[in-house]
Amino acid sequence: MGTTTKMAIPYPEATGLVKDGWEDMKDIATQVDVKTGLVLLNTTTFSGVSSQPVNTVFSASFDHYRLVVNFSSFSADGFRHLRLRSGTTDATTGYTYAANGIATNNAAYPLYSGSAGFWNFGDTDSATNQVYSSVVDLINPFNSVYSNILYLTHSASGAGLFFANAGGGIHTVASSYDGITLTTSAGTMSGTISVYGYNK
Repeated sequence: MGTTTKMAIPYPEATGLVKDGWEDMKDIATQVDVKTGLVLLNTTTFSGVSSQPVNTVFSASFDHYRLVVNFSSFSADGFRHLRLRSGTTDATTGYTYAANGIATNNAAYPLYSGSAGFWNFGDTDSATNQVYSSVVDLINPFNSVYSNILYLTHSASGAGLFFANAGGGIHTVASSYDGITLTTSAGTMSGTISVYGYNK
């Protein structure tokens, strides 16, 4: 039996019987599930909202998750926030975060940190559209231990500066969460968010 080059997934030989095809395809699909690094769990599109929940995406099937967020527009200047969520209730305490970045004018901008009812993971600007993106890794949100966040964001200002931030944080309430909520500190937002699970 041959195997694929990148993942070493076995595949049936050309001499196999047609009647065995269903079983062969099931075996291949099972191997893909086991070996694939990231598994897409959900994609949500939002428009003109100040808060966007994404429910029941974390489970015992995965320990760690990646969020890919593409913001197409904001109606006001402010900041992007993220909260953990259990059922239909956001966790509003226990967050600490810090981030730093650099702009195209070589200035260290912005620097922010804090302890609040959310993770701050970037700014917003109503004068610029389609330049805001974030990649967020969430560590152990479903497990009943402290959760951690690591993120990279890209932003721009109405004055024409582009900048990138790297940051992280911790949530010190050891509970199980199955979702997240995106919010803005001012105005509304539009965009998409995709949630992926890291295979164990």
